[in-house]
Amino acid sequence: MKQEKGTINRSKYKEIKRYDHKQMEEFLTRVYTQGLADGIQQGVQQQDLKDKEQEWFENGVKESRAMFIKVMDKTLDNTKGIGEKLKAAIVENFNIFSKEHCENILGARADGNE
Repeated sequence: MKQEKGTINRSKYKEIKRYDHKQMEEFLTRVYTQGLADGIQQGVQQQDLKDKEQEWFENGVKESRAMFIKVMDKTLDNTKGIGEKLKAAIVENFNIFSKEHCENILGARADGNE
């Protein structure tokens, strides 16, 4: 059976019971320090994961927008009655609205208001 980090087996327990005041203080200081270091490390890892998730989300929004622009461009090209001038106006308006909308989505997510 593999012993987990931080578990105390029977022999270690008996050893700890025999500690004097100074040994117990040193032991508890080591336990506290190791727990604090582990907690800090876990917090850093969780923040790194949150940052990575935010990056993935932002990239997904940007990629979705770019893909939609390509599809819309082809759709407008294949729609009878829509010339270059009208197509340019539609694409320009879409770019303005979608950029603003994407920024709002990304800003809300960054603020924690998903």
